Amino acid sequence: MATFLYQDRTFECPVQLSMNVIMGKWKVLVLWHVLRRPRRYGELKRLIQGISHKVLAETLKSLEEDGFLLRIDFHENPPHVEYQLTDQGRELEPVLLALQQWGMRYKTESLT
Repeated sequence: MATFLYQDRTFECPVQLSMNVIMGKWKVLVLWHVLRRPRRYGELKRLIQGISHKVLAETLKSLEEDGFLLRIDFHENPPHVEYQLTDQGRELEPVLLALQQWGMRYKTESLT
C-alpha cells in the first residue's frame, strides 16, 4: 500500500492526509472567504461568526505556515495587513466550490 508523507508525518490514505491539512473548525471557512479576494483580519472576523480573535489569529498563522495563505503587510500606520491565497491555496478552489455546491443541495433537500 502506498504511503504519503506530509510535514514529517506518514499517512496511508491521501484523503487522511488532506483532512489532516485542512482539518479544524475554521480553516475551510477562512479559505472560503479568502478565495474570492484578499481579506483583512477585521473582515474575516466579521464574516466568520463565532470565531474568537485568538482562534482566528492561530488559524491564519497555521494556514500561512502550511503554505495556503500569504500575509501581506503594507507597513502602514494604522497597520494594514491582508491575507490572500497562495498558488497552493488556489489548488483547493475546486474542493471549496464542491463543498459549497454540496451544501446548497443538502440544504435544499433537507428543507423539502
